[in-house]
Amino acid sequence: MKILLLGIGNAPVRFDSASFFFENLLDRKDENLDVITFGYNEGVDIRIGPEDDFEKVVNSLSPDWRPDCCILQGIDYNLLPRGIEKSPFPVVALPFPGDWDLDIIYTKAIAEAADLVIGAGYFDEENLPVIGADNVEIFYLGSVREKFFDPQPVKIRDRKYDLFYTATWFSDITHPERSEWAERLVKLSEKYNILIETRIKSYEEYLLLLRNSKMAFSHVRQGVFSNRVLEAASQGTVPVVTGKDVQRYFENGSEIVSVRAEDFFECVEGYLKNEDLLQEMSDRVHKKVSGDFMSESRFLSLLELIDRNLKEKKNIKRRAASLKKYESCIRNGEIYFYAYFRTINGGYFFTDKNTSLVLGLSIDEFRKAIKAGPAPRGRINLAVAMSALLFQQDGSRETGKKAGEIISLLEDVIAGNPSYVMAYFNLGLLYFRLGNHDIALEIFLKLVKLMEDGPYEMDPWCLQNRDYELFNHLLQKPLNENLLSLMKGEKKSADIAGLYHSAVLFFIAKIYEDRGDLYNALDVLLRAHALCPSNRLAVKRAAQLSAYLGSRQESLALYEKAIKLMPLDLGLRMEMLKSLYIYRKDKEMLRGVSELKKIASSIKSMRDRTGELKTFMESLGRFNQSSGCLHDRCTEGVLNEMIEGLYPCLKRNPHDIRLLFRIIELWHELGRVDKIIGTFGDYLASLGSPEGFDEETVSALSDVHRYIRESVEARKTFFNEKLDVLNSFIHERQEV
Repeated sequence: MKILLLGIGNAPVRFDSASFFFENLLDRKDENLDVITFGYNEGVDIRIGPEDDFEKVVNSLSPDWRPDCCILQGIDYNLLPRGIEKSPFPVVALPFPGDWDLDIIYTKAIAEAADLVIGAGYFDEENLPVIGADNVEIFYLGSVREKFFDPQPVKIRDRKYDLFYTATWFSDITHPERSEWAERLVKLSEKYNILIETRIKSYEEYLLLLRNSKMAFSHVRQGVFSNRVLEAASQGTVPVVTGKDVQRYFENGSEIVSVRAEDFFECVEGYLKNEDLLQEMSDRVHKKVSGDFMSESRFLSLLELIDRNLKEKKNIKRRAASLKKYESCIRNGEIYFYAYFRTINGGYFFTDKNTSLVLGLSIDEFRKAIKAGPAPRGRINLAVAMSALLFQQDGSRETGKKAGEIISLLEDVIAGNPSYVMAYFNLGLLYFRLGNHDIALEIFLKLVKLMEDGPYEMDPWCLQNRDYELFNHLLQKPLNENLLSLMKGEKKSADIAGLYHSAVLFFIAKIYEDRGDLYNALDVLLRAHALCPSNRLAVKRAAQLSAYLGSRQESLALYEKAIKLMPLDLGLRMEMLKSLYIYRKDKEMLRGVSELKKIASSIKSMRDRTGELKTFMESLGRFNQSSGCLHDRCTEGVLNEMIEGLYPCLKRNPHDIRLLFRIIELWHELGRVDKIIGTFGDYLASLGSPEGFDEETVSALSDVHRYIRESVEARKTFFNEKLDVLNSFIHERQEV
């Protein structure tokens, strides 16, 4: 079989994830297999640049060497070759299992250019045809290399850890499912020796941890089969899995343990209590991997599948090959743009980042699209790509000129299409990122009014702002989930307009907060959360502002929601504990401390926070009075921190007397009458002449004045009572 293989040459990932890359498995002496590699890095047979057409590769081949197919391995994390849809021989796309749906537009371009797409499991089987793959086969690409296979695994009874879980990183924002499962494992650690680790220095250390673990937990989005299952089995460790894909290959209960959220604890405990059964499962799964999942044999099985499929299905039409010029230019621009942010920017798959070249190619394609067709999407995409290049090259002397061109593009779209949502969104976002918040706010408020009053035009396929981290945190995952729902015809469940609406409100809240307008910022954040309950950043900031502004019950309710969405955000948990303490909800606070301790001690990468927790506990005056010190450092620290945060806001927004009232309220809680009077006096002095005060302002100042008088009288009564007690004590001692 002759194969033209898109390789990655000497890119770092080739050696870190060795079993996934066929270049590591090629035996050039195999008479039945003839492979030529091409790609963008050194170390391939035919090296091309991002700007080169696939025709260059075809022309580089010997006239008497025609491949049976061209294989694009890991293509969703590589750059789809320009013009590949016109290949004179079959094209086979192999996206990585798990994350191709996080950039649907890019994977759609891949699927529409291929004769065959290899999926990993049920999710791929259902959804790859939806995005344009007319010919799909299911074959899990993962495997175990022989040199990493343990021929004589350690017996289950001799292993240190009951269960081991590792992930590249934990993030409540980008991988919330991992956090949810990690939280469950933390609860399990009360009874068993659970190891949760992210900071593993090497693959060898990772295998050593597997050898010392009875069970290994694996979770991947969409129920996808993870290679961690095979790696665990190769060391005789029993895999515990959440997805159903694994059950295509392994038998639940005899080779693997399949769990769901609702039966997780009962299921895992049942197996951990039966080491004999675990040993039998260890033996069986280890044997299964040695027979079916060794890298070389797995690769050959895949080639047999490809060969059989292509012989049976010869009339596949590549959708990308029949696009009109406008559509083709848009598609090419999207490919360069998304490939850059999925893979090239990180330098993991590409050894040459070359920002200006790749994003420049994207920009060139969108310019061609504008000439080929009048649709506004081309101009929006051009503006987004130009904006990405602008911020990637931050500090360029031509920043102002380039920004001006982008602004003109977007304003032209608005002028011709006054109801086009994405023009307003990108114009407001550009001004926001440039630091011109006044104009950004004006545009965002217009957009909110448009979306709330209607009618408006929402184009969900415009280029996403993948260069902006805040956009990615707010929108990347939910937006692509909704795009997939839209493609499946599930229009009722796809609320793309609602996602953008919530994001715009979040940006408006940030502008209000920057102005010191905290009360309006809080109101807008609550609206953003109501529109999109999964907007983690909105509910977190709403909880924090509610606490600052004295809304006790609301802040605690919001903190609970935020922690449910972000269970591994230890800073967020600490904030709620402090609020519970100063509100004297000691029972709830102590329960929260216990939960925080479990997380910090169970997840090794978070153990550096235990010192912070210890300092917090030592600051709790109500629980440390046995030391003879009545000073409550925690309450004083929290209240002073709030005051320090509110003073700058009052300075920026002096006409919101609610801020003044809140600061005085906090000084009252601290018993600082001198600070109350000083703050009020300074505030009045900053306002200048009272002649221009309206009736509402005078009334509000009168309320503040009344509150201060009552505070002074209350403190006076308090001090008189204390003086009376002291006086009585002195007289009693004198009489004695």
